[in-house]
Amino acid sequence: GKTWVDPVLVDKNDASQSTQFQPSIAVNKSGAIGVGWYDTRDAKNEYGFHQYFAISTDGGKSFLESKRIAEQESKPLAAGNLNIETMSIDQKGSKMIIPSSTFNRYRHGGDYMGLTTDNEGYFIPVWADSRSGTYQIYSRKVKVTYQSALNNSTTTDLNLVRSNVS
Repeated sequence: GKTWVDPVLVDKNDASQSTQFQPSIAVNKSGAIGVGWYDTRDAKNEYGFHQYFAISTDGGKSFLESKRIAEQESKPLAAGNLNIETMSIDQKGSKMIIPSSTFNRYRHGGDYMGLTTDNEGYFIPVWADSRSGTYQIYSRKVKVTYQSALNNSTTTDLNLVRSNVS
C-alpha cells in the first residue's frame, strides 16, 4: 500500500455493451494473477450472465484476453429461483413474516463466489450459477501454460474440474 500504479483494464471488451460484477482475484504460486467475474455480454436477457476469467503473467501490467469459462448461461429468472418462500424476522417481540424468492434476494448469485489456487498453480474459480433452474455452486480449473520461453507467449488452458458441487 505504500505505492500505487495506474489502473489497468482487465477485460478489453466494450463494457458499455454489458455489465460486469462480483469480481474475485487470486495469485498463484508462480505469481500469475487471476481475476474472475460475472458478465452479461453473452446473456439472452438483462438478468442472465456467464462467469469470465482473465490472467496476468506480468504482475498486473497487462491481462491476456478474457475467456468465458461457464459453459452455459446462468438464468436467475428460472423457476427454482422464483419459488416463494417466507422469512420470519423477530423485531422487538413482534414477528414479521415476509414472502420472498431466491431471485428477489440473490438476483446476482448472492455472495457465493470466489477464486483460489491450488498447490500445483491452478486457479479455481467458484460461482453461483442457476443454469439448472436454481442457484448451485459451479467450478472450473484454470491453468496457465507457457508455450515458449523464447517469445514469452502465454495461453490459458481451461480444464473442467466438475460441473456442479452441491
